[in-house]
Amino acid sequence: MTINLELPKTTNPEPVKSEPTKPTKIRIVWRGVVDELFEMTCCGRRFETHVPQEVLTKEESHRLFAKRVYQDGYLIEESLPETAPNGQRILVTKPRWLSLHEMALEHPYFDVEGEEPKPRPQKFAANRPTPDAAREAATGEPWIGPNV
Repeated sequence: MTINLELPKTTNPEPVKSEPTKPTKIRIVWRGVVDELFEMTCCGRRFETHVPQEVLTKEESHRLFAKRVYQDGYLIEESLPETAPNGQRILVTKPRWLSLHEMALEHPYFDVEGEEPKPRPQKFAANRPTPDAAREAATGEPWIGPNV
């Protein structure tokens, strides 16, 4: 009787290439409003003008929300059009989780790290006629406005 003492050859498995881990936090900056506040409070956080804050990414915030951990976001009531069984179009209001990261991506006064800065909205002067005191004094009639 012979005993085979050879061990089977093992092949070296290739190292597993792991995906680069996505960051769970991202920096957002509140740029402030011209001629107004230098600080504000939003979602329980105090934002100062041009001071970066680390918040959870939208993916991480939604993942925690699914586990009933309410962090870096808030519930909003969102109305969506739906079709009723009788064919009528109705608005149905459902709560939806909005993360601070999502809000900052859409808000013109917030900048998000790694995103292109958004243009500030322009403040326009009221484009309406103004009373003409000289005309009122000359005609003796009060100025009511354009009769359009």
